[in-house]
Amino acid sequence: MLEFTELNANTTNFLINGPEVSMRINTFNFNHSQGVRVENLVANFEYALDHMTFGDLSIKTKKSELKGDLKFNYNREDLQDFTNKVKEKALGQNVLT
Repeated sequence: MLEFTELNANTTNFLINGPEVSMRINTFNFNHSQGVRVENLVANFEYALDHMTFGDLSIKTKKSELKGDLKFNYNREDLQDFTNKVKEKALGQNVLT
């Protein structure tokens, strides 16, 4: 189980079109239950029945920064076993500070 606390977000261009959802995540920060603080996450987010994308993704923590594009492909029923069944594709770079 994942647990997040102190969630703060600012989004724009939030759109629901049938089963598809998209938005620009301008700022998103939170604490993860395993001790990681995400200082900021920025992305063009899209959710559809068969994929999720995080375009122009930037994730910053105290000691790292990840930049690139991330896409998850799945059959909708695969989301129940996300770790084992969802296929991810990541393009980009990580920068350790």
